[in-house]
Amino acid sequence: MAEFNKNMLSPLGFSFHVKKLPEFNHFCQSVTMPGATLGYTERPTPFKTVPVYGDHLTYGELTAEFKVNEDLGNYIQIYDWLKGIGFPDEFKQFKDISTDEKKLAGDGIESDAYIMVLSSNMQPVIRIDIEDMFPVSLSDLRWDSRDSSVEYIEATVTFKFLKYSFTNI
Repeated sequence: MAEFNKNMLSPLGFSFHVKKLPEFNHFCQSVTMPGATLGYTERPTPFKTVPVYGDHLTYGELTAEFKVNEDLGNYIQIYDWLKGIGFPDEFKQFKDISTDEKKLAGDGIESDAYIMVLSSNMQPVIRIDIEDMFPVSLSDLRWDSRDSSVEYIEATVTFKFLKYSFTNI
């Protein structure tokens, strides 16, 4: 019988990488990976209602908090991605990010990403691959000159995605 790992998972041991957002990857502070839910139905019987498993797995939203760099480069990358999907000014904005060439280069509407989970020795142990991710919201930015300490500005981005999978390293 194989021995199981008795070490606890640390919330500090991770890195998050989004193929489309190279400036974002370095500044990511936290990631909340959603759970998965399997729908179900209930079948009535003469004695009691019996739950029956469903056939569709659904995921919540993936959120990430990041420090904004001083030229707003990482924030603007995400904003431009949202703007390209929503094409608020002209249809060309959507066309520019939805071509097949852009998708192959990782610069299309969706982007793949991964979370690298690190062991207690800060060595990679699990890679969580996230497929076809795209942003759905980006938080406000707040400047405040009354603050006497330097608390660097953070932002939150929320993503939807197709699915995720686990790979042992």
